[in-house]
Amino acid sequence: MSYYRNKIIIITGATSGVGKSIAKMLQKEGARLFLIGRNFDSLKKELPTDQQVGFYAVNLSDDAEINKFVNQVNSSCDKIDILIHSAGVIDMGSIESLPVEKLDEQYRINTRVPYLLTQKLLPLIKKTKGQVVFFNSTAGLQTREYMGTYSASKFALKAIADSLRLEVRRDGVNVLSVFLGATATPMQEKVQDAMGKVFHAENFMNPDEMAERIILVMQSGETAGVTDVTIKDHIAVHIS
Repeated sequence: MSYYRNKIIIITGATSGVGKSIAKMLQKEGARLFLIGRNFDSLKKELPTDQQVGFYAVNLSDDAEINKFVNQVNSSCDKIDILIHSAGVIDMGSIESLPVEKLDEQYRINTRVPYLLTQKLLPLIKKTKGQVVFFNSTAGLQTREYMGTYSASKFALKAIADSLRLEVRRDGVNVLSVFLGATATPMQEKVQDAMGKVFHAENFMNPDEMAERIILVMQSGETAGVTDVTIKDHIAVHIS
């Protein structure tokens, strides 16, 4: 029997990139999924609709919509096994010229939303001695020019994950940070465009391969206490 069968798993950013790949794989493993995204048209065509999969079009910039989703979860189940924070946004530009609103947006989605959702759902995660998984970035470990605002949101996310890990270790909850290098996702396509380059998916890590690795790490994390994983491409010159 699959490790993930009947486990209750919430995934943000489930409609694209690695989040989408993980959702598809966990559905095949028999997990009960609460998927948060923006446009589910493509994913619904790839996932068979059944009672094990719920699709929630939540505007993560709106606290009222987040609270509504949390209430829906609370009314549907009394525990959560894994909470995966995959949603993220990026805007590149110099500190001199990038509007502060772009900093606000990245902080909101990349840092504040994971904080808020974790805070509200943590009681249900504690019941299973489950896991919280934060999708970070290698840019959350080291920055470069024109990436200050994005890296700031990811450095902050690392701090939240590190602090949470210490706070919940006595409750048996594992906190995993995944620092992904450049992966062939819509976000990476946006990055390459901002850099004036043509996006070629074959030059970046494959999202399905990354999903397979992360799923294995999450499974071992429960018993081995895996806390931080960095996955880079062999060139390591891109931006995730």
